[in-house]
Amino acid sequence: MVFYIVFVMGSGQKDIMIDKYYENKLNNKIDFTEEDFWVFIDEYSIETEYGDLRRWYRSATTICEFNGKYYACEWDEGLTENQERQWYGDQPYEVIPKDIVVTKVERVWKRV
Repeated sequence: MVFYIVFVMGSGQKDIMIDKYYENKLNNKIDFTEEDFWVFIDEYSIETEYGDLRRWYRSATTICEFNGKYYACEWDEGLTENQERQWYGDQPYEVIPKDIVVTKVERVWKRV
């Protein structure tokens, strides 16, 4: 005979459980599974930068904010409806924001 125990939690309790789960993984350098990776991105992403285009995929780096720290997550986005997003096992790594000043030079032509 098998018994199942079901926990009913409010969304606040669920969020705390997810936070503790990822806190343990990140602090103890425990590898993410593919499911961990996608849930982490879905729950904590703040920005995604897209890079190189290839025939069926383009590279992507998603920045996630978790407990006051920032983590980069690298993956590939499918470019057609037949290609799903791909993760190759690269683990999230900590990054820090760095602001840069960009000077824009625009040439306009003036009549002489």
